[in-house]
Amino acid sequence: MTNEKEKKARLIIEAGNLGWINEYEVFDASSHKQSKIFLGYFFIEQDLKLCQEYLHLLEITESASIRTSLVNSIATLYGKCFTNAGVGIPILNAKNIFKNSENLIQTHEILMDLRHKHVAHRYEHSFEWGNTFYLFPKNIKPNTEFKYYLKCVSNKKTSFSTQVYFDIEEVLSHIQIAIREKMKKLFVTIDEYMRSLNREELEKLLMNDLLHNIGKSNGLIVESNNF
Repeated sequence: MTNEKEKKARLIIEAGNLGWINEYEVFDASSHKQSKIFLGYFFIEQDLKLCQEYLHLLEITESASIRTSLVNSIATLYGKCFTNAGVGIPILNAKNIFKNSENLIQTHEILMDLRHKHVAHRYEHSFEWGNTFYLFPKNIKPNTEFKYYLKCVSNKKTSFSTQVYFDIEEVLSHIQIAIREKMKKLFVTIDEYMRSLNREELEKLLMNDLLHNIGKSNGLIVESNNF
């Protein structure tokens, strides 16, 4: 087995359930440009679902440190969907996603601002602010030596307001609907491509033998999408 074939086989193993090979002929679709874009949208969809899970956990946990971690995770995963992902990997465009739902733009901007100015960088932000103070003793006598202190204070918010919770949930649901529509359209293109291949071209993409050779213990079961 060549390194390239092994790499492809391992990608298939990591991406799906090895049980597939018992019922189906498994073909590698990664060489098709539209399939890579489809996979990118799948990743985005998974990140948005994680954001929803974190948002729910944020509502029920009482630990300040866990709440801070959840807020940062939501901002990071959400922001990743709208920032550069690499050649051939799709990113979301806010103007396109929210073009018919301008009421959601403000919540989107809150999350992106949180990602850019609080999580990814250190700016003065509503979720984190601070100041320094000089502390001098009172009633200092003239020409008397004394000690003074330089103190810093900070305040970190660990959650969103109740209304923002609902707004974020609405934004996440709205984007997921838009993502599913994009994936459905891509599937049509991918399906046409697969149907255009002849038998010889299809055999080059067949992965079953490679999957058997690598070993069944490396499988990872994940959610699959059917259109």
